[in-house]
Amino acid sequence: MGLSEKRKAYKRQWWAENRSRHLDRMKERARERNYGLTSDQFTRMFKDQDGRCAICKADFASVRMHVDHDHHTGKVRALLCADCNLALGRVERGGGVAWLKAAEVYLRRFG
Repeated sequence: MGLSEKRKAYKRQWWAENRSRHLDRMKERARERNYGLTSDQFTRMFKDQDGRCAICKADFASVRMHVDHDHHTGKVRALLCADCNLALGRVERGGGVAWLKAAEVYLRRFG
């Protein structure tokens, strides 16, 4: 038995009016569940970083934001853009600073 047309219309209207607030709350709950980061802590981090990536300083208004954390300890480090978060993860898994230095030598050699 499906929803009545009136109920479907109500749900569509509610979602149109509350979508942003609802999704923000879902993100808030996920940050708390995944990283132990409260809304106040997240807001403070965001403000301390001026709404920018901790590495490349990209404005979070124009790029996707990630909570960077140590995968071994779970400790939250900073807020990063998607590109920096992905690159940092690859460096950590690929040999860390030694790999990064080797990549620098490679780039200097081959331009």
